[in-house]
Amino acid sequence: RFAKLLGTAPDDYDLPTLADAVNAGPDVSLRDLLYETFTVKQLADGQKDVLGRPWMRIYTTNYDDSIELFYQRTGRKAPSFSYNDAKPRRLPSGTVIHLHGMIRDITDGNVLDQLILSEEAYVRQHFETSPWYDEFDRDLKVCSACYFVGYSLKDYHISAILMQNPGLRGKTFFIAGPVPDPISTRTMERYGTVMPIGMDAFSNLCKTLPSPPPSTSAPHSLKLFRYLDPLMDKKTLSPPTAVEILNLLRYGAFDRQRCISTLPTAQYVVPRQALANEAAEKLAAALSARALPNRQRKDDLPAHTLPPIIRSRLSVLLVQVQHRIAFISSSSTQRHSDSAELG
Repeated sequence: RFAKLLGTAPDDYDLPTLADAVNAGPDVSLRDLLYETFTVKQLADGQKDVLGRPWMRIYTTNYDDSIELFYQRTGRKAPSFSYNDAKPRRLPSGTVIHLHGMIRDITDGNVLDQLILSEEAYVRQHFETSPWYDEFDRDLKVCSACYFVGYSLKDYHISAILMQNPGLRGKTFFIAGPVPDPISTRTMERYGTVMPIGMDAFSNLCKTLPSPPPSTSAPHSLKLFRYLDPLMDKKTLSPPTAVEILNLLRYGAFDRQRCISTLPTAQYVVPRQALANEAAEKLAAALSARALPNRQRKDDLPAHTLPPIIRSRLSVLLVQVQHRIAFISSSSTQRHSDSAELG
């Protein structure tokens, strides 16, 4: 529609360039045009099937309100946020984050500020400074699988996150059209698996593939074990106070929840990223190969004697590569009770 208003071919310019040109003209309200274009009234069956799945989180670079419309019509109560909104303390399953802004927030006066739409907005956008950057990065690391549907990786902020975390490649999937573009395919293959099946086939898979059976190997009923849950243990908290940090340094008053919730930043502890990653990789490789020795050498350090900060740091990294981590209660009473139940 922008190209038609400007009397040019749709493929001659990208959307940011066309939006700048339309906004510069006196005869058209950019806000009205965008609102009419991106306010959704109907959803395709494939969209409904995909959106109806119990996704942990939905991130989108689209401005439209199709997800919100689906949630409203199906009675699902999950909030949606824009990239510049404050992040709440907790995020329920199914929360929607619009990385380039939302159509509901625009007015005539703020349209180019609310939407990452114009060329200037793309240049000045710093998604990595958004409160949602860390959330997006963390969700990618702890999810079991991530699906990019109809996405071409033109946003370099998102490409950068995938590039900086090569371990994500094995669980990242790109749902492309049945006749994929070979150039785009080569780009996406650097970051994950390309599935040229289209939206309809993907929605059918979402409907027909069986759900994974509930796990019976984790004794959640035993209070002796406290399993590390990335979604629960990394709550959105206020920054640590100066007193908390002083208590940590002076008295060793370490809070595991506070440590996990602030990683990988250095707000509470210094993460020592390179050393922690190296240690986690070696431990993960040993666990995967079941290569841990039956008897430790004298210079080996049992995991339970590691300092709490190191234990917490390694635990987070191991969970990100799909290992399950449990902390054991220090209560002798609880140990005796659960040991009796285990027999």
